[in-house]
Amino acid sequence: YPTPTPDNGLYGMALDQHGNMWAGGWQKGTINKFDIDTQSVTEYRVPNSWGQVRRISVDSKGTVWAGEYNTGILAKLNPATGEITEYKIPLSGANCYETWPDKLDNIWIADPAHDAFAKFDPKTLKFTFYPFPQPHQSINKIQVAADNTIWFGTRSLPIGLATHFYPNGYTADAPPIP
Repeated sequence: YPTPTPDNGLYGMALDQHGNMWAGGWQKGTINKFDIDTQSVTEYRVPNSWGQVRRISVDSKGTVWAGEYNTGILAKLNPATGEITEYKIPLSGANCYETWPDKLDNIWIADPAHDAFAKFDPKTLKFTFYPFPQPHQSINKIQVAADNTIWFGTRSLPIGLATHFYPNGYTADAPPIP
């Protein structure tokens, strides 16, 4: 199934609630949908074509989220209308490598440029930043578990590493450490 734009460089994929496949068009700045019913690909071009769209995610409402890596922009696509809304991460030089919704539909962003997570609240349109105490973590791949715990690894340390991160701190209400 070819994409409408050749050499699009699909990067990161996610399924929506209907089984459609979404992917980032890294080389051409697109968000791509493979429709399971029509067996066709639809392409949505982000306003900043140099966005290097990477890892896609879909929240519980079916909204598609994507990071425009080298521009520090978080993109939101409404699949019903095709409208794309962009949110600039308010840190100079931010990279939006990965997006991942939690169970409240906050969007978590891996920002390897600042060795940090950013949480975007779509209701308030505010970003909250969680920097890491040691530099050069190069956090790229994240996953939010069903208990809202964020798991991630790093690619630039000489040892394998995974961290169990509690965004609200480890409190009596937090689930047990796995």
